[in-house]
Amino acid sequence: MLTIISSCISDRTVKNSPDDIIAQAQDYYDRKKFNEAIELLEIILQDDSLNYEAIYLRAGCNFFLKKYDDTIQDLLIVAEAGYREYDANYNIGNTYWILAEYSNAVKYFKKALILEPNNQEVKDFIEVLEEAVEIFEDPKNIY
Repeated sequence: MLTIISSCISDRTVKNSPDDIIAQAQDYYDRKKFNEAIELLEIILQDDSLNYEAIYLRAGCNFFLKKYDDTIQDLLIVAEAGYREYDANYNIGNTYWILAEYSNAVKYFKKALILEPNNQEVKDFIEVLEEAVEIFEDPKNIY
């Protein structure tokens, strides 16, 4: 879809296709200007709420802004759509790890491992996180 979108961001007019706007948002992301990237992505998502690349990039921005619930919500949408499914599940697992929700982290790393069964890094993460579940989440270990 080549809809032309026009809006004002930071006192300058943006008038481009969704792909051009995503490229601009990616540039903001690369320069760690996450709020500015999200502003651009919202323009696309107002017109096309299922633009999975925009949702995925917004999840990355929210991750670095420490908006972990929003990150997970966006990544779930992307994963359920089958778009960048490995990356989405891996990043959901990583986000849950940061939140110390170890069993949820294991669940999503296992989903990622199904998609890339030879990924040793993910296998190692699962091993570490399963130990964390036993230590921190197993009711038998509560003192």
